[in-house]
Amino acid sequence: MAVLTKYILFKNSATYSKKYFGLEFSKKNWKEGLVKANFEPLRTIHLMQGNNVSTVYRIENLAGNIVGFIPLGILFPLLFPFFRSIWKTTLLVFVISLAFESIQLCTGLGIFDVDDLILNVAGGLTGYILYKIMGWLFAGQ
Repeated sequence: MAVLTKYILFKNSATYSKKYFGLEFSKKNWKEGLVKANFEPLRTIHLMQGNNVSTVYRIENLAGNIVGFIPLGILFPLLFPFFRSIWKTTLLVFVISLAFESIQLCTGLGIFDVDDLILNVAGGLTGYILYKIMGWLFAGQ
């Protein structure tokens, strides 16, 4: 969770964050976040397929959102028996992702994007599938 928080909310240096919260945060408001937000599913994903976006940025954005949430899909069912259901794990990953996106919306530390929710949940599901595969592999030996 700490790693996700660092990469989602505090992408910039600690000095930048301190300056942001000291000076700029008071000027920001959630209305500005709403203007920048993307509430249209698949819009950003389609944008990433265009030629105007560098390959590195495309990979960082799309794969980063998926890969970052894979560990949640593995660790939550592994550590907490309650989350050994695909639905419970998916719901938890969705809620965590929604919390990050909402914080971005309200603070201006990023931009709310419904596509990030989609990709993050896909990452959590991928992690859950890997958890199940590892369980079958190791249970059989």
